[in-house]
Amino acid sequence: MRRHLPLLALLLAPSIAVAQGSDEDVARARDLFGEGVEQHEARRYDEAVETFRAVLAIRSAPAVRYNLALNLFELGQYPEADAELELLLADPASPPELKAQARELQTHMTERGGQVRVEAEITEGRHVEIDGYPLAEPQRPTRVLAGTHRVTVLEGDQPVAEEVITVNVGQTHSARPTAATADSGPNLFERAAARPVAKDWRFWTALGVVAAIGVTLVVLTIVDDDTGAGAMPLVSW
Repeated sequence: MRRHLPLLALLLAPSIAVAQGSDEDVARARDLFGEGVEQHEARRYDEAVETFRAVLAIRSAPAVRYNLALNLFELGQYPEADAELELLLADPASPPELKAQARELQTHMTERGGQVRVEAEITEGRHVEIDGYPLAEPQRPTRVLAGTHRVTVLEGDQPVAEEVITVNVGQTHSARPTAATADSGPNLFERAAARPVAKDWRFWTALGVVAAIGVTLVVLTIVDDDTGAGAMPLVSW
């Protein structure tokens, strides 16, 4: 049975002092952030991901990073979502409450998926991708949504080895990508990528001192699936 879960949006006053960045950059980031919140509320998660990436390109902030991870989570793109959450957790500027939300989101990933550990010698000039996302530490277990995934070893931008794997909930799968052979056919590296099965907090905390005047809580709803993962708070301006 599908159920409605609360999604909280915290509206902060626009009186913000920032340590660096032009007024134009701040205004642009603020506008983009608002767009990202609207896209998330409309469940246009692909668009929200690109919007929050654009905000991060202007200024890195823990809350923006969390929002990006939340939308990646909704798309089932766990490796990138988890990488963003790890950066958030390692950032001393991240508030304790936001770190708690990040850990909760990681818990939901664990409940919905498994992990992949790549067992392959990665020589200089080569890197590993899962479903097109490059891994910083391929030998370290990487969270993935339960289902089918493609693990690829690339040299530059050319694939040299691949394995398509199926990961079950709670499983840690050891991937061993193999090189293409003459019998593999021309489409060895054109197989479908993983098929996701499952479809934020004081934004400018890391940008400077937040002068929040007249804070308003707005309760929204989203639809979740029957895996039991709770809705996570998305906080807007």
